[in-house]
Amino acid sequence: MTQKTLKRGDVVRRSIRGARGFFYPDLSGKPIMVREDCLAESQVGWNNCQNYEAFHAPCASFAEKDRYDSTTEKMIVWVNKDG
Repeated sequence: MTQKTLKRGDVVRRSIRGARGFFYPDLSGKPIMVREDCLAESQVGWNNCQNYEAFHAPCASFAEKDRYDSTTEKMIVWVNKDG
C-alpha cells in the first residue's frame, strides 16, 4: 500500500461512477481543495485514469460541501501524478 501526504491547498478530484460500474476522476466537475494536511492511502486494485491515481483520504480534510456525506470517515479522491 502506498501512502501520500496531501497538503493544505492541494487540489484533487472527486470520484464518480462511470462506465460498467467503474470509478473515475470527475474531470468535468469542479476540483476540490484539501483543507488540512492528511495522509492518504492508495486505493488497491484500481487502475490509474489518465494522469490520476485513486487514494483513500479522511473526509475531515475537506470542506463539508465537498464530502460524500456527513457519516463517511474516508472518501476516494483522485490525485494528479504531476503534482
